[in-house]
Amino acid sequence: MTSKDEVVAGRTGNRVGIPLDDLHDHAAALGRLLGHWAFLESMLVGTLALALQIKHPLAKIIWQEFVSTRGKLTLLQRLNWTRKDNALKAELGKLLDEARDLNDIRNAYIHALWVINDKRQVERHRNTAPGNYKKVFRESQVISAQDIQNDVLKISKLSARFLDWQSQVQGGPSGMRLLPIEKK
Repeated sequence: MTSKDEVVAGRTGNRVGIPLDDLHDHAAALGRLLGHWAFLESMLVGTLALALQIKHPLAKIIWQEFVSTRGKLTLLQRLNWTRKDNALKAELGKLLDEARDLNDIRNAYIHALWVINDKRQVERHRNTAPGNYKKVFRESQVISAQDIQNDVLKISKLSARFLDWQSQVQGGPSGMRLLPIEKK
């Protein structure tokens, strides 16, 4: 006789077990990825607040109305495009491009089914369609916990760069701040 919480043929009481239940290093790495992404998103909300010259809580309300992170990043890129050219504008453009790339990486982890292949390796099967319409499915990939940790480090470093950028915008000379292009 088994208890209700004991796994029996992949099922427990009222739930289904998944490989991540037993892959503690992978699960911990994915948890870190989520936490670091949430911090990066807070940096992006702060960037929106600076770009619109509004307070952070109001920027957060605007940010939350967009479902797609890609759409949110596109908004920031459009706002940045309308600014006078300066070093901070160029740097923000680079940061936003990197955030867009890391969002694709994050999506690959979050929108995935995790399985153990016949070689006892952990594979990620992405649940999103490939960008090329001629392909029906994406290839699965073997992913180690360290692979995930490496991407967590990239997200963390980008957050630090956004912090540096924001401190420059807030404390830099007025000529360096993000200002709208003046209409003539």
